[in-house]
Amino acid sequence: TFWPELPEKIDAVYEAPQEEKAVFFAGNEYWVYSASTLERGYPKPLTSLGLPPDVQRVDAAFNWSKNKKTYIFAGDKFWRYNEVKKKMDPGFPKLIADSWDAIPDNLSAVVDLQGGGHSYFFKGAYYLKLENQSLKSVKFGSI
Repeated sequence: TFWPELPEKIDAVYEAPQEEKAVFFAGNEYWVYSASTLERGYPKPLTSLGLPPDVQRVDAAFNWSKNKKTYIFAGDKFWRYNEVKKKMDPGFPKLIADSWDAIPDNLSAVVDLQGGGHSYFFKGAYYLKLENQSLKSVKFGSI
């Protein structure tokens, strides 16, 4: 396999484009890769990223081209991670329902097409297309 150190089941993954690194989440740990090389010291517990100990898995994560911040979703909450400062932004977690237009809890995945102006939120067999500037949901459908 391309990343032999990873477990078979991955809960979430995102790319940190500023550093060209891939971050994988499985259970209560995460791994950081530069291309196919695992960074030294990984895997690490989710708590070292700034998540509270009661978060036992990450549902989805993405680096948003709108503000270059990383959003991490678990259950009905989300956190915003500053890739430059390497720490969570203050004021988080927040409830997904209070901050994101029509985005459901317990997401399956999130993808932001860098430069495309839209982000896609997935849950099960459905997706929701979000317009990045207005933060409005513009399309809902099945995969």
